[in-house]
Amino acid sequence: MKERNIFYLNDYITGYKNYLHEDGWEKGFKHKGKWNGDYEDMGTIYNKAAFYYRKGTYSQNIQCGKWLIFIIWLDGKLPTRAIAGSYKEGKKHGPWTIYRYGSHKKEITYEYGKVVKKHIFEE
Repeated sequence: MKERNIFYLNDYITGYKNYLHEDGWEKGFKHKGKWNGDYEDMGTIYNKAAFYYRKGTYSQNIQCGKWLIFIIWLDGKLPTRAIAGSYKEGKKHGPWTIYRYGSHKKEITYEYGKVVKKHIFEE
């Protein structure tokens, strides 16, 4: 996702934070200005053609552990997507499942951000 304009983010104090952007919001815990722990954000992407929701974990501003992502196209022309997997040291690592509503489920296995295997499950 591209960088967004952020309102009142010149805050490097440790603690739980809620930020409001022009296209959504984000919340979680910051330690010395870096996301650390559980994190959530929601908003619009692709010139406001789609809505997204993400939930996962950061460690010193680096994505780690399990993440869940939903993408819903507002015009309904493309199916809703649910994506789940894990990050290791900021890179996709292990199996990632991509499910498109009304379609096949796909699983992609990564090793430190590089695709090593793809599999499409028949319904």
